Amino acid sequence: MATECGTVRRIMPSECVIVADRDAAGRRGADTLAVPLLTCCRLVRMITPPEPWDDVREWVADGGTAEDITAVVDASESRSLKLRSGVTS
Repeated sequence: MATECGTVRRIMPSECVIVADRDAAGRRGADTLAVPLLTCCRLVRMITPPEPWDDVREWVADGGTAEDITAVVDASESRSLKLRSGVTS
């Protein structure tokens, strides 16, 4: 995961989007990737292609457009780190 954070730190986007496959393994992988990305990017979103497609390549091959993908990204929730003030023991 260090490679992904290195790239994100170099580019410094305000937001990252992870495109996961629809299956359980794809979602687990996206969750795993989100953790280190949240340490180097303010907001992280995760999307999966809509039914009936299992991955984004199928979706695009069947006519999915940039506008379609942007709509899914815009409808997704963003994740961010929540920092608390103060120190507790």
